[in-house]
Amino acid sequence: MDLTFSVPKSVTVAQTAVWRAELEATRSGDEVRAGQFRDIRTAIESAIEDANTEALAYVADLTVARTGRHGGAGTAGTWVKAPDLIVASFFQHTSRSNDPHLHHHNVVANRAGCEDGEIRALDTVDLRKQRLAYSAVADRVLAERMESLGLPMPMRPDGMSREVLGVNLDLIDLFSTRGRAVTESM
Repeated sequence: MDLTFSVPKSVTVAQTAVWRAELEATRSGDEVRAGQFRDIRTAIESAIEDANTEALAYVADLTVARTGRHGGAGTAGTWVKAPDLIVASFFQHTSRSNDPHLHHHNVVANRAGCEDGEIRALDTVDLRKQRLAYSAVADRVLAERMESLGLPMPMRPDGMSREVLGVNLDLIDLFSTRGRAVTESM
């Protein structure tokens, strides 16, 4: 199962702008300035990593597996917590359209260690239903970490998500090829 944590586009735009400034400073030989931009870029990336890690910890707390049989009277199983997830995380920088798009793919194996010491298959149906819950955890942690970097992320006017304050919406749209294609087809 792939649990993807995608950051708001404004975070990607901010990180990409800082990275570009870092590269330009490096190319011009200004290592001090390049180091300053590198520190900001890695702090943004660390905020994303922290958010992903906290979301996965929350997922581990939610995940259950079924014990016993799925059949008739007296043989029906019960649910047991399955916190020992096996996860491979991949930090990605671009979308399928090759636009800048920071996100984590978290590939979760369909087996986990359960509280009773057994290894069982996960209830992936329930896990999918919880996606908004762990996404909310990741979003909140990211907003807090970005705020601590001096990059506040207030709620958008439509109330749908948070964006980095000061990142121009036209610039966000410029890097949203896939989003524009979906919107135009509707």
